[in-house]
Amino acid sequence: MTHPPPDPLGPTQPSQRPAPPAYPPAPDPLASYQPIPIDRSGRIRRRRAERGGCLLAILLLLGIYFLFPNRSLILVLGIDRAAEGTAAGRSDTNLLLSVEPLSGDLRLFSIPRDLWLVIPGYGEQRINAAHYFGELNAPGSGPQVAADTIEYNFGITPDRYVRIRLENFPQVIDALGGVTVDLPYKMGGLPKGKHHLNGDEALAFVRDRSIDDFERTQQGQVLAAAVLRSLFNPLKWIRLPFFLFALNDVVDTDIPFWQWPRLGLALARGALTSPESYAVKREMVTPSVTSDGAQILLPRWELIFPVVEQFTR
Repeated sequence: MTHPPPDPLGPTQPSQRPAPPAYPPAPDPLASYQPIPIDRSGRIRRRRAERGGCLLAILLLLGIYFLFPNRSLILVLGIDRAAEGTAAGRSDTNLLLSVEPLSGDLRLFSIPRDLWLVIPGYGEQRINAAHYFGELNAPGSGPQVAADTIEYNFGITPDRYVRIRLENFPQVIDALGGVTVDLPYKMGGLPKGKHHLNGDEALAFVRDRSIDDFERTQQGQVLAAAVLRSLFNPLKWIRLPFFLFALNDVVDTDIPFWQWPRLGLALARGALTSPESYAVKREMVTPSVTSDGAQILLPRWELIFPVVEQFTR
C-alpha cells in the first residue's frame, strides 16, 4: 500500500481569528416612544360650526325668498268674451290684490267697470275698455294698458297681472269640486248663509245682470275669498292637480314661476282670515250718461283717494 509523501511544511493548522469586541446592546428606539396627544375636539367644533353656518345660510335664503319683497300688488282682470283666437275683451272684473308675505296680510280693492277714467294714449273711457284698446292696438299689451290706467288715475303701480277668461271660469270651479260662499245677507238671489256653488252657478253669481255694478263687485269679492279658502283647505288638496290643469286654459299671468311658492304661502296665510276688502263704492261716484247714451260713473276723487291710502298703507 502506497502512502502519500509527507508535507514538508508540516500539518496545516486552522487559522485563529481574534474574537470581536463585545458591544453593549443597542437601545430599542420604540421603547421610549410616547404618542403625541391630538386634540380632536377643536376640529369637531369647527365642523359643527361649518354645518351650523351652512344651515343658517340656507334658512336665511329661504326666509328672504318667502318673506320678501315686502308687498306684491297684483292686477286681476276678468275678461269678457273675446273674438276667437284673441284676448281683445273688456274687463268685467278689475281687482287689485295686495299680498304681503312677511305678515300674511291680504287685501282686495275692487273698481267698478263703468268708472270713467283717463286711459293713457286713448283718452277718457270706462276702465273696462283699457284692456280692450290695448289688445286691439297691440295684441298682448292689454294688461299693461290696464295697469298704466290704474297707475295714472289711482297712483297705484301693479307689479304683476293675472288675466282670467270668464267664459271658461266654470271649469276651474268645477275642478275644485265647487266652492262654498258665506253670504252676510241675501246676494245673487241666494239667502243669507252658506251655499255650495258649482262652476256655472259661480259664474252667474259674479255676472248677475239683475243688480248694479257695485253689488256685482261685492259678490265678486265674496267669490274670490271663497276660492282662496277652497285652495287652502286640506280636504281640497287632492283636487289641486285638476285645478291647475283647468287653470292653464283659463288664466295667463306674468308672475314668474319661481315666485309662485312665495305668493302661494302668503295667500295661504291670508286665507286663514278674511281678506280686507276695499272698493270704489256707490257714494264715491256720480252716475252720468255720455253723449252717445252710455251709462258711466264719474269718480269723486276726494272720497276715493282716502280709501286708496287705506288700501296701500
